[in-house]
Amino acid sequence: MGYVTTAIPQMLVHLLAKSKTISFAGCWLQMYVFGALAITECILFVVMAYDWYVAICHPLNYTVILTWDLCIRLASGTWVCGFFFSLIHTFFTMRLPYCGPNIVNHYFCEGPSVRSLACMDTHLIEIVDLAMSF
Repeated sequence: MGYVTTAIPQMLVHLLAKSKTISFAGCWLQMYVFGALAITECILFVVMAYDWYVAICHPLNYTVILTWDLCIRLASGTWVCGFFFSLIHTFFTMRLPYCGPNIVNHYFCEGPSVRSLACMDTHLIEIVDLAMSF
């Protein structure tokens, strides 16, 4: 649901309107929310894998290992990490100097497509993204 609410409304506007632009602030917001939901989903998959591991390998100790307190901390940590890492990604991407025609050939703003418009080397930002993905 999160991906749909960040990308589809802008796509529908572009299909129906003659103007196919998005403001810089709108691009920031869209990139941040989309990235936050994507990162949160990936971290949630890791938490689910841990839950399955405990359920399969330690079935008799499941409730001892995965207490309600730990489940709440894992769930809230998933959301906090997702939104924090997305903030870092969006901050570094939007602080780049942009020159020339700022035209993205997509209906939503994503990091790599926006970074391709930068007037400087984006190697450091790509390394930060790689480090956060690990």
